[in-house]
Amino acid sequence: MDPVTIALAVSTGLSFLGSVQQSRQLRRAARADKIRRKTQAVQQNIAAKERAEIILSEKRAAQAARGIAMGEASSLLESNMVLNNLNDTLYWIEKGLVMDLDEMDFRLAGALNKEAYNRGVNLISGIANTYYLGKQPKTTDQQPSIIGQQGAFAGASP
Repeated sequence: MDPVTIALAVSTGLSFLGSVQQSRQLRRAARADKIRRKTQAVQQNIAAKERAEIILSEKRAAQAARGIAMGEASSLLESNMVLNNLNDTLYWIEKGLVMDLDEMDFRLAGALNKEAYNRGVNLISGIANTYYLGKQPKTTDQQPSIIGQQGAFAGASP
């Protein structure tokens, strides 16, 4: 086997290994993005609960200042409204998280499919080129031709 064929085979192998490594990196990046997004959702939940707690505390303080019995009539309605708003907010935070994670999975699947396709094309091309070069007749008495060599000396006279 001549050096060009060996170089082409090695290049194809390295390209294949690089593509496998790229797929691993895509998976790691997606995993890190998911962890970041889940952490962000937890932070949003905590912030929403803290806001609801502050609002409820302010409403209780205002009711006490007015001398209203807490947990009855309009004060109960106000408290329930705050809690309903909190539940709605928590629901939409969770829904947004699920949608973002699904989108990340979809994008990862597309990127991995593209990488696998490119890996297959490069591997088949490399194997075909290696086979083609391996089947070429071996000649040792000819000088290797340089592209454009004849054109460079076309106007020169001996």
